[in-house]
This record gives sequence, structure tokens and C-alpha cells, in this order.
Amino acid sequence: MTQPSLLELAKQGNSKAISALLNQQLKEQGIRSRVTLKDGCLHVLLQSPTQAPNRFAMVNFVRVKIVNLESAMIERAIVYGRKAGEEKPAWSQELTIALNSYRRGRTRGTRPGFLRDPDIYTSAMTGPVQGIVQFFRSNGAT
Repeated sequence: MTQPSLLELAKQGNSKAISALLNQQLKEQGIRSRVTLKDGCLHVLLQSPTQAPNRFAMVNFVRVKIVNLESAMIERAIVYGRKAGEEKPAWSQELTIALNSYRRGRTRGTRPGFLRDPDIYTSAMTGPVQGIVQFFRSNGAT
């Protein structure tokens, strides 16, 4: 029997595998991650030796990586950034991943009918402003 790959372990919610996958891509920037998963919430601590990592860039990076994992184990994430050696994070931001579960046909943690068109959601999360406007209009926001 073969051992599961790092990606397979990450999809199963293995926090060490998720951290290893993140670290592979963050290593060149001098950023290291520490990851824990508790009750469907993934906690991702990002630290750099010189200063806290850029909030906007790192939150987007982590969001894309988590959504692409398509793990049923992860409903939300909290990303923290700090300078290595500091006790408290310089910033933190919570991400809701439950819509990703809804797109895969699961409704745990989501309101039925909230996401009428998953393609519009994808466009809103990855595309230009028009995709975001279309997303809100399709969900009853004015």
C-alpha cells in the first residue's frame, strides 16, 4: 500500500501537510507558516524574520491555496501575520470557506440558496470588479 501524498493529506485536513505545502511556496520570501485545524477552523500563522508579512498578499495567497484544496474539513480560516520572535500577531483576518463546500454540493455551514450561481462566485473571487458586482446583484444585494 502506498502512502498518501502531501496534497492528499492536506485535503484530509492534515495541518502539517497544509503547512508544508504553504512553506514550499513561501520559502523564497523568507516566510514560514504554522498551521492548526480545530473544529473546522484552520489557523495559519505566517511569520517573517524582518517584519510581519504583507497582509493583503498573504491573505489572498492563503485563500487561494485553501479554496483549491477543496477540503471538506475546512469551513473557515484565520490568517495571522507577525515578525518572528514577536509574541502577538501584527494582524489577523478571518476567511469563510463554507461557500466552497456549498459549491461541492455540501450545505454544512451555509445557508441554502445563498449561492445561486457558483460561476459568478468564482468570477467575483478571482476576476474584475464586474464579477463582484454581478455576484452581489445575483444574491439580492443592491
